[in-house]
Amino acid sequence: METLSVGTVIRGKLGFRLERVLGDGAFGAVYEASVIDHVPGGDAPERVAVKVLHSALADNQRRHALQRELSAMLAIDDQRIPRVFDWVIDGDVPFIAMEYFPNGSLTDLLNEVGQMQEADVLTLLEHLLEALLAAHSASVLHLDIKPANVLVDSGGGYVLTDFGIAQAPRSGKKMAMAGFGSVGWQAPEQEQGLRGTFDLRTDLFGVGVTCWSALTGIDLGSPDGLELRSGFTRGSAALPRVTSLRACDRDLSKVVMSLLSRSPEARPGDANIALAEVRRLRRGGVKEQLPGRPIRHDDLRELLSKVMDPLVVQLFRKDHRGIRYLQRDEILCDQGDTSVHAFVLIHGSLDVYVDEVFVATINREGEFMGEIAALTGQARTATLIANGEVWVRVLDAAQLESVIATNPSLGVRLIRTMANRFVRHG
Repeated sequence: METLSVGTVIRGKLGFRLERVLGDGAFGAVYEASVIDHVPGGDAPERVAVKVLHSALADNQRRHALQRELSAMLAIDDQRIPRVFDWVIDGDVPFIAMEYFPNGSLTDLLNEVGQMQEADVLTLLEHLLEALLAAHSASVLHLDIKPANVLVDSGGGYVLTDFGIAQAPRSGKKMAMAGFGSVGWQAPEQEQGLRGTFDLRTDLFGVGVTCWSALTGIDLGSPDGLELRSGFTRGSAALPRVTSLRACDRDLSKVVMSLLSRSPEARPGDANIALAEVRRLRRGGVKEQLPGRPIRHDDLRELLSKVMDPLVVQLFRKDHRGIRYLQRDEILCDQGDTSVHAFVLIHGSLDVYVDEVFVATINREGEFMGEIAALTGQARTATLIANGEVWVRVLDAAQLESVIATNPSLGVRLIRTMANRFVRHG
């Protein structure tokens, strides 16, 4: 059907007068709309963006797509995702009323400026990764990240929108036919239709390809962009290095290109890992220092002879990467710090301090520590200090997920640990 006439009023809990068309496609249209029953300080602002499903196309499949988008947006509470104010899914005119961004999309910005400045791309990269961290924490994959789905906010920041093909991670064959993204911007696994392989790293590719386009000024959805993408077959990345196309800081180019690996396994394990690297660049390239000192391979056998928990022995017998040794009074982690690292206690004990007050001792081998900070990017809530000689295994978020996935017993232990903390402090 054609777009609804300007001036048309549609209603949910609130009434909305459609003022102008912001975008129109085969699926539906997005309008700028005024809130008829706006109340200062109420639930909705004076102006919103309203996505309307074309009624002629409002069959069950398309309604389901709109419901999927609504569910995804309601599940994510973050400033990098538009707020939802009202909706109707099963009425004559299905719609979602959401936050309006008058500065338009990243596509509009790139059409105006061509290539973006490096500092602006670093901000874009950080904000998109923050959006993904929030979405993935809510078990939502976006699967269609591109400049047209990135909005520019009033402060010069960026917001990720259009969750119309969002899916739950690792849905495998239960996924609908949606999820293949937009031509030119798809991850290789989307291009090949490998639905069972879509995961967090598929979205990371979307962030990488969007920032690559912002740096190079090349629209990968255009005929020239599509030709470049399809014709580039050499190397481990799906696109040429940024530095081969423009003068660019090598560290920034390296971060972007790490997201563009053809193989998902070669991309960062999750958004938090990539975000930590971006924030490192913002700090001037200073890397996060790991606590203590690494254990020598020759000392691993002696260490494991002291460990009483057979599960810990089995887990680390052949793999000493990331095992760190601390002496008495050395700090494992500080309250208020942010980090991508979690820890598993292998042997020894640690004293826990909150606001410089001693609250507990951790001495159970195999206990997880700092996992919330590693997975969410939130600041650490306690300081851990070695009470004698201590050995821990340091894990980033991807390694933490892998350890838990391959060792269900440790996963159960982690759940119990978190539950006990909630009981003690909740």
